[in-house]
Amino acid sequence: MSDREKLAIFSPLPPERTGIADYVYEQLPFWTQHRNITVVVDQDPALVPPVPEGVEVAALADWTERAGTDRVPRLYHVGNNRHHEYVFLQALRHPGVVLLHDYVLHHLTVELTLARGDVEGYAKVLEEEWGELGRRIAEQREAGLFTEYQQFLMPLNGRLVRNSQGVIVHSDWAKRHLSVSNDVPLVCVPHHFSPPPEEVVREGVDGAREYFGMDPNKLIFLCAGHVTPPKRVEHVIRALGEIRDQIPPFELWIVGEASDPLAVERAIQAAGIQDRTTMTGFVEMSAFQYAFMAADVVMNLRYPTAGESSGTLTRALGMGCCCVVYDYASFGDLPSDVAVKLPLEHDNASRLAEALLRVAADDHIRESYARRAAEYARRQCNIVKCVAHQSDFVLEVADLQQDLGAVG
Repeated sequence: MSDREKLAIFSPLPPERTGIADYVYEQLPFWTQHRNITVVVDQDPALVPPVPEGVEVAALADWTERAGTDRVPRLYHVGNNRHHEYVFLQALRHPGVVLLHDYVLHHLTVELTLARGDVEGYAKVLEEEWGELGRRIAEQREAGLFTEYQQFLMPLNGRLVRNSQGVIVHSDWAKRHLSVSNDVPLVCVPHHFSPPPEEVVREGVDGAREYFGMDPNKLIFLCAGHVTPPKRVEHVIRALGEIRDQIPPFELWIVGEASDPLAVERAIQAAGIQDRTTMTGFVEMSAFQYAFMAADVVMNLRYPTAGESSGTLTRALGMGCCCVVYDYASFGDLPSDVAVKLPLEHDNASRLAEALLRVAADDHIRESYARRAAEYARRQCNIVKCVAHQSDFVLEVADLQQDLGAVG
């Protein structure tokens, strides 16, 4: 088999608790139609769930010691968290195609520098990206003058992008904002939708609600995924508290691990909806699928955003949920008839409350959004087409590199 028919994918895989691990794992059966795949991980391969025939899972240390791996095309899945440290570093050492899941990589940079006591390393990265201003900002952070929101305003993706042979992003917003030189190919491939297992479809809404113990006759509002402050779940809680006596009986389900569960619980109590709210904590993917099947309305708010395209939102759209998002960053790319798009709110939840009041009161509105959402996901986020598009791009980049090498 020629190197051209091979592909090394650098990414964590389940059971790592990162959405990108699930994303890559879902794509593996479709990659085998194009390439012989090795997924290079920085975890114990024995703990990874079964993979399709034609896919190998190799530990980073083992794979890099093999002869000839330098010639194999590489696809690096880079996200803005500690799970992707090894991917980021490998992409800098051995350039390949980067799939940039998050436009902002500042938090990852902090993990690689400040979290390890490397103050000067952090300052050098900021100086490389922002000049003398960047170094002064790093020095001010060391002196205690710093806000978390600052990290979202300084993406720090330039070093990786400049060192890449090609870049894939998930949204037109990211493509417009990414600073890429003319000699680095750039393409937008939407986040795929992976249809739920047959048993989830077979159980339907009633079975999904029974799975969780949800009331079959109440409206189900859902916040799904890792609950962090930018997900604005406390904003949702406050909005539902404002309208709790103006809408039909409802339940709010928060499905996913919370970074600060006590803060969420305090917000629930302050809103007076503790008797209508359930927090599940972390759930496996099968339960995650049932949650979307059960939901009437899915809230997927992000502020600030790392420029990501939400896998939970794509899943909700594909499963025919009425979704509520901010008309902001990558979420603004969605057509207005596919999701309820709200102007960004910072300090109050009045517009969110008004929108939830409107969708809660009208079955037809929810059903219309749900139908168009499913149609959009089938058309734009088809997993077979998304993988084929990525494969074609990786091949184009490999051919370009071969041509450049021949000229050189």
